[in-house]
Amino acid sequence: MSPQDLLGSLPALAVTALVGRAWLAALPPGDPGRHAARDLPTTWAASHALGLSTWLVIGSLASAGGAPLALTLWILPAALLAGVRLLTAPGAMVPRQEAARAAEGMGARLLLGVAVAALASALARTPLAPPAQDAGLPLGALVEGFGAAPSAALLAWAPVAAVVLIGHGLRIARRDAAARRGVQCILALAFLGLGERATSPALATTTLLAMGAAAGAVSWLRRADRRGAWLAALLFAGLGFAHPAAGIWAALTLGVLDGASAPAGRRLIRRTARPAGALLVIAAWPSWLLCAAVPLCIALGHLIAARVAPRIDAVFDPQHPGRALPPRRELLPVATLSPLGAPALLLLALAFARAEDPPPGTPRT
Repeated sequence: MSPQDLLGSLPALAVTALVGRAWLAALPPGDPGRHAARDLPTTWAASHALGLSTWLVIGSLASAGGAPLALTLWILPAALLAGVRLLTAPGAMVPRQEAARAAEGMGARLLLGVAVAALASALARTPLAPPAQDAGLPLGALVEGFGAAPSAALLAWAPVAAVVLIGHGLRIARRDAAARRGVQCILALAFLGLGERATSPALATTTLLAMGAAAGAVSWLRRADRRGAWLAALLFAGLGFAHPAAGIWAALTLGVLDGASAPAGRRLIRRTARPAGALLVIAAWPSWLLCAAVPLCIALGHLIAARVAPRIDAVFDPQHPGRALPPRRELLPVATLSPLGAPALLLLALAFARAEDPPPGTPRT
């Protein structure tokens, strides 16, 4: 990707991020969404994922009307949501004060530098050719509306957003900074090794949406963050339109998220799961077998998680004086998404990475 290609693709990247940011702002207060300098990459990554997810849904449903109608139906609701939000929001709202964190060490910063260099190299080597028409991806209208190179750029930046979101999921789980940066470095090097295959439409979209959904699920199960629950549901819906097999795993994970949630939170999860499940059924059409498999997978996931989650809580000892709690039932939805590739790396890091140290001066109980 040359500097000229990057400049030419900026309008498409900006529109996608702004559409996703409008949907993100419409969700309940929570994380991601902060605008501090250290939080901007995560906010952009979640916005990019939501922008692509809503395009996959709306572009598929409106593809018969052509590119102008599909793009209008994609951008107009987001613009209305943004306008309503600006007119009615009393200000920046977050549900809680962010916990104090220890500064990252030199090793973590070096690993982050390697990850950034690997992603920059991968972007530089990615040719902005017209994306192939993979099954289930409504890219024709996107190419017609934005142009071939900008549309390819949206897919080229998907691995970057996935690397940011895996770090976000591990940060929420309070894993050690060096472990977080090391996992991001491994994923970035994997994308670099895959070359052009990393930006193929099916792989790029499923990797990004699955990673964002996994991070949202971790945020909900660990912190009862309602924005995380809605973010996961919206990205699950996009997975169904990205690839039929990914839609089945998304349906199973929806059920797991319901079964693993505390009883007090299941009402919210079911409010998010109903529209997501309906969209997954629509994405599976016209295959009657896949349409029937979606509700069955949701029910199966709920039954499995409802039985397994209490046992996981009993296995992982929560008593770690002065340290962050280890991941417990939030491992379940990440494990369900692991067959899609990158979430498997998140699962390993959640299970085996050490907890981050408390900031200096924090009293130990």
